[in-house]
Amino acid sequence: MNEIWEDIPNYEGLYKISNLGRLKNCKHGILKLKKDKDGYLWYNLSKHGIKKPYFIHRLVLLSFLSKSSLTVNHKNLNKQDNKLDNLEYLSIQENLAHYYKIKNSKVNYAYN
Repeated sequence: MNEIWEDIPNYEGLYKISNLGRLKNCKHGILKLKKDKDGYLWYNLSKHGIKKPYFIHRLVLLSFLSKSSLTVNHKNLNKQDNKLDNLEYLSIQENLAHYYKIKNSKVNYAYN
């Protein structure tokens, strides 16, 4: 898969995000991402001296698909796989249903 870079809305010329879930500062290159207590990758974006934390999965969909009030779902449940083709917008109910469907199928498969 070819890596495609897009400007992050409201941070044009400062930061770009790729369809593979990598983040770069336009002046300094690829950035090392941070991991929160739940395993989600995030980074503080800075503009005019103000830092604001963002989850990488939200930045990918925001930059490639546009903003949504829906929840971002990791299709394969891997919180660190922020590739565009692994992300989708779902309602909270759809997100929870997806989680339990995948988790239950993995548990059932493991015992068969």
